[in-house]
Amino acid sequence: MANVFISYSHKDEAWKDQLATHLKTLEIEGFYQAWDDAKIAPGSHWRPEIETALNQAQVAVMLISADFLASQFITEVEVPLILKRKQEKGLIVLPVIVRPCSWKKIQWLSEIQHLPRGDKALSEMQPPEIDRALSRVAQTVCDCLGNRKKPAVLSGDHISLYKLPVTGDRLFGREKELKLLDDAWADCQTDILTLVAWGGVGKSALVNQWLNLMKTDNYRGAQKVYGWSFYSQGAKSCRDVARNVSTTTASTDEFFQETLQWFGDANPQAGSAVDKGRRLARLARQQKTLLILDGLEPLQYPPGEIHGFNGKLKDNGLAAFLKELACGNTGNADNKVLCVITSREPATDLLNRKGYGVKEIPLEHLSEEAGKELLKSLGVTIGSQKDFHDAVTEYGGHALALTLLGQYIANILDGDIRRRDEIVKSSKGKIKEGHHAQKVMEAYMHWLGNSPERDILYIIGLFDRPVEAGAIDALKKEPAIPGVTDKLQGITGADWQMALSTLRKANLLAREVPHKKGTLDCHPLVREYFGEKLQQENPAGWKKAHERLYHYFKDLPGKELPDTLAEMEPLFAAVAHGCMAGLHHEVEIEVYWKRIKRGDEHYCTKKLGAFGSDLACLSHFFAVPWGLPAAGLTEADKSLVLSWAAFRLRALGRLREAVQPMRLCIENFIKEKNWNEAAINASNLSELLLTLGDVPGAVDAARQSVTYADQSGDAYHKESKRTTLADALHQAGELKEAEQWFREAEEMQKKRQPEYPFLYSLQGYQFCDLLLENHARARIPGQIKEVMERAEKAIEISKRNNWLLDISLDNLTLGRAWMLWALVVLEETPDEPTQSDRLSRFSRAMNYLDQAVEGLRESGNQDDLPRGLLARAEYYRHNKEYALAQDDLSEARDIAQLGEMKLHLCDYHLEAGRLCRAQGKMEDAAEHFRAAKTIVEETGYYRRKKEKEM
Repeated sequence: MANVFISYSHKDEAWKDQLATHLKTLEIEGFYQAWDDAKIAPGSHWRPEIETALNQAQVAVMLISADFLASQFITEVEVPLILKRKQEKGLIVLPVIVRPCSWKKIQWLSEIQHLPRGDKALSEMQPPEIDRALSRVAQTVCDCLGNRKKPAVLSGDHISLYKLPVTGDRLFGREKELKLLDDAWADCQTDILTLVAWGGVGKSALVNQWLNLMKTDNYRGAQKVYGWSFYSQGAKSCRDVARNVSTTTASTDEFFQETLQWFGDANPQAGSAVDKGRRLARLARQQKTLLILDGLEPLQYPPGEIHGFNGKLKDNGLAAFLKELACGNTGNADNKVLCVITSREPATDLLNRKGYGVKEIPLEHLSEEAGKELLKSLGVTIGSQKDFHDAVTEYGGHALALTLLGQYIANILDGDIRRRDEIVKSSKGKIKEGHHAQKVMEAYMHWLGNSPERDILYIIGLFDRPVEAGAIDALKKEPAIPGVTDKLQGITGADWQMALSTLRKANLLAREVPHKKGTLDCHPLVREYFGEKLQQENPAGWKKAHERLYHYFKDLPGKELPDTLAEMEPLFAAVAHGCMAGLHHEVEIEVYWKRIKRGDEHYCTKKLGAFGSDLACLSHFFAVPWGLPAAGLTEADKSLVLSWAAFRLRALGRLREAVQPMRLCIENFIKEKNWNEAAINASNLSELLLTLGDVPGAVDAARQSVTYADQSGDAYHKESKRTTLADALHQAGELKEAEQWFREAEEMQKKRQPEYPFLYSLQGYQFCDLLLENHARARIPGQIKEVMERAEKAIEISKRNNWLLDISLDNLTLGRAWMLWALVVLEETPDEPTQSDRLSRFSRAMNYLDQAVEGLRESGNQDDLPRGLLARAEYYRHNKEYALAQDDLSEARDIAQLGEMKLHLCDYHLEAGRLCRAQGKMEDAAEHFRAAKTIVEETGYYRRKKEKEM
């Protein structure tokens, strides 16, 4: 990027050349790059070139002479632009007096420090004196730029854009948007820029064109450039016909795994989704970074799915990542981060942050003039100005529709825009997204007829992502799939390439890129259109093709039980295609249960922590997520997939969505008289409602779980569901009844497992939580030591069985107990020499709390992590490490807010209030305590009702 702009009269070109020689010496050393109008290529439009160079410049050198001041272009165009940029962007202006003139009479010029110093112009000096003066100009330019060398050319290791979709090279009418992108990159205060528009308007094409321009300028100082497309990753779409809602299901597991690794994270699998998001934002901020997130809409709630959630991000990790970017701006150009997002829906999570580093650009359809230029560039040459303008209007200025239209007219209708009426008439009614493009695709359907090209488009319509060569070969094999691959049987290599060329020329197929050899891709609207056509007009062929793909992907992994998420991808694809083939029951047993979930091992979620990928996989077993399982499942299967989906939604922090499938599966299990599963899910519902803040509902669900467990006769469930009820009663403030249920459950466990005298696992943690609160309220003698003894016994069991979550919860109990014991020493015997005891106990508390937080992160259960963060924040407060306390509180708040975890939010406000009070921020403390009180009143969180601060 040229950062020095030279403004001069052509009559002073000899002086410009002498200055350029001196500048070149330092330019070669990398201190800066100079620009003058000699760099404008022949045939180029000079004015935009000059404006672009000025926008990029940091210093403007003006060679002042009578000819300079008399030039109409310089005084009416260049000088106003320079002065405007000086005022608005801090452009440094250096006037150099080359020949004597009346420059002192020009007000704007006389107010700027000039060179050479004194009243002598360059032309009045001797040659050695001129060289010294010009050398001083070059050195001054260098000093003004702060001795900054130009950035090194980015290597391939610092650029990763291969995940972005391939788009066409033509772009018309987007000058304003390209400038907005340039401005966002140049502005240190802009962190996130969202481009919002319907599919096919040209979001991805705009971003790709801008990236190409950035590439020619060495990405303008970026040290890392990274792109990811959530649409290319694949997203399963469902339609709820009753509500006319389109639902997409995608996962960020692969995104975080690969992106964290690319940015240098030591352990990309570690931590909760929110923790991964925050880590990624901090890694991105370690250098000047450009991020592109394309096709965000599969991860957003579509209009109408959940009231009040339109456009909100489904994934808490991604939401945390964007929130951290939006609020982490330092204003330092050296670690500037710009994240450019494209989506069909506004990202409502970011709307309330507009003005704080977040900007949104609603991408308009093409203007009549731009649409006309696009059509002409495609070979549409016949027709009047009115014909072109009418065509652009008829097609709504929709970029994809006009591109398809232009190619169709050029290839089939002799380039005559007047013949566009020969294209199939569109259906009447409300205009839907992609409607205009579908009109042209319908015309192509008729024109292609029964051809290899049509079969290729049908193949692409079977997928929700780019199609790799192996899958294409599997579909092309004999026997032919009637109505799908008939014309591809025995096709020669030359004919195959010719068919691809025809589709690419029509813009129905994306051009091939070297790093994706043999892979076929197209615009999502093209894929959706031909997929829906095949499904509607040839359902048997649609199912048969998916069945063949099911067998291909099922057999693709190199091992029966893949180890990593990447190795698991073919199995996820097998589930998707098998379910679309109608083989739901077989797929659920043979692929999901045996190879992905691996029975009670829960491999994908417990070992890989891939809750999002597992949930996306489960979505294929639903006609409508998460309320209507697919008809191809047995009744027992339907109950199970509802239960599994609810559990994964809860683990991902999507708590409100988890309620419906949980209630439905309980109803189903009751009908089946499957009391064990009814008890389990009623217990899970109670815990879920607690987290959401419905304390009375949680108590009711817990009482039901006890009833169902007793009906089951299962000893374990009878015990564990009593502890669920006890915990709900604890949060409701019924401490005596809660303790009775805990002790009853413990007595039942002793009979079943005499070797374990205390409750352990989650049940043990919940009982210890109650005992610690009893101590905090009543200072019951010996209560802390009892808790320590219980937790130490429990953690032995958890470690023997490698129960990561339970180990973490036991560490949390021990950390809280040691912290309380340290505080007891301080408060109850302040005059005794117990400072060393106190420090020792605090040290042990810290060790346990650190292990608890790290373990909870690793477990991936977002609804548990705030417990550890809040406890550790309390420790930091007591230890006067206020900055560390605030870090933990901020993370706990983010998780609780994103997941609507009202009880955790209440606890956050209480601890934040205490931290503010400890720092003397009494007004902030009072505000936090009021917020906590409001939540208590809304939720019935009686456990906190007696807190003295409220």
